[in-house]
Amino acid sequence: EVLSAVDGEDALTILDSPEGKSIRAIVSDIEMPRMNGLKLAETVRARANLSRLPMVAVTTRFSDRDIEAGKRAGFDEYLEKFKPEQVASALQRMLASR
Repeated sequence: EVLSAVDGEDALTILDSPEGKSIRAIVSDIEMPRMNGLKLAETVRARANLSRLPMVAVTTRFSDRDIEAGKRAGFDEYLEKFKPEQVASALQRMLASR
């Protein structure tokens, strides 16, 4: 099952809801309204109950600087958007190790 959020603030609302307790991974864009993906990752990593949740960024922002910012914010994987096979592979790998 996939839950969908329009931005980082919406994602946090879902994570704080009863249905959020079953979330096993986060896949997030970087560029979003209200709260971007970097701020979402930092916020998730700062919460003890979510700090180990696997997180994958999917984005068109792919410079070395962007990748470093994503890793620093807390993403486990930083992948190029529009390559669903890479996202699926990363999720399978991360979820298998949990």
